Amino acid sequence: MAHAVRSLDQQHPGTTGKAPSPPPLLTDRQVNEKVENLSIQLRLMTRERNELRKRLAFATHGTTFDKRPYHRLNPDYERLKIQCVRAMSDLQSLQNQHTNALKRCEEVAKETDFYHTLHSRLLSDQTQLKDDVDMLRRENGQLLRERNLLQQSWEDMKRLHEEDQKEIGDLRAQQQQ
Repeated sequence: MAHAVRSLDQQHPGTTGKAPSPPPLLTDRQVNEKVENLSIQLRLMTRERNELRKRLAFATHGTTFDKRPYHRLNPDYERLKIQCVRAMSDLQSLQNQHTNALKRCEEVAKETDFYHTLHSRLLSDQTQLKDDVDMLRRENGQLLRERNLLQQSWEDMKRLHEEDQKEIGDLRAQQQQ
């Protein structure tokens, strides 16, 4: 049993007391897999704890042929007691990790939903702006064509006015002679 606890210590480096680095953003599937993995580990630790409790109870209160009040304890008692304390500590650590992972999953899910909504809104705004730009370009083209027509009409009117002024000037000059 000591080997099993030792191997669990090696499998779970998070029990060293060091603060874990912040996990990267995960997809929903990765989050679900991680939660499932932590749940399985928690069940295994709970099962091992219960087994150790049974062994501890058997070691301290189990069958003994010595009915004297100060009988010698089972030699495995201290070893089992230490293993039990380690297993309980590991179990508590896993429960804390599980709780923290669930909280982080909820935060990531909310954050993902927020950014998804924001992205959708920005895409909609971008599409609307593109439509507006296209409409303004068409209007600008139409206004440029109208301006060119007006410019041409103005130049024609100016030319006609100058011709009329010249003709009027010629007629006045003829009348004065």
